[in-house]
Amino acid sequence: MIIVESSTLIREKIVDELNSFDKIEIIGKVKNNTEFLKLKNKNEFDIVLMDIDLDDGKGIELIKTIRTINKEIKIIIFTNLSGKSYRNLSIEMGVHSFFDKSGGFEPLINKLKEIEICIS
Repeated sequence: MIIVESSTLIREKIVDELNSFDKIEIIGKVKNNTEFLKLKNKNEFDIVLMDIDLDDGKGIELIKTIRTINKEIKIIIFTNLSGKSYRNLSIEMGVHSFFDKSGGFEPLINKLKEIEICIS
């Protein structure tokens, strides 16, 4: 998994939550699209957990980039930009799951637990 989140505090909270997972390995934590592009060629990954409100403003562009890399990569959005238009656009672009940060971490972690169960 690669985590793309501009907030250091939220990135670290996600990492803390995932420490107990056996089958989901975090191979990178970056704060924006630019850092993701540097990391993507160095590692294989099958999940991207990301915010669409990145400090370089390119969250939607990043979804497009990930889709060109591999359509099978699970993209999970965890964002404050949770309006209907962002949610619908993300789903149309093939995002696996979309979570509003104001709902807290629990729904996100529950989804990741579901995904972990499916990993062989």
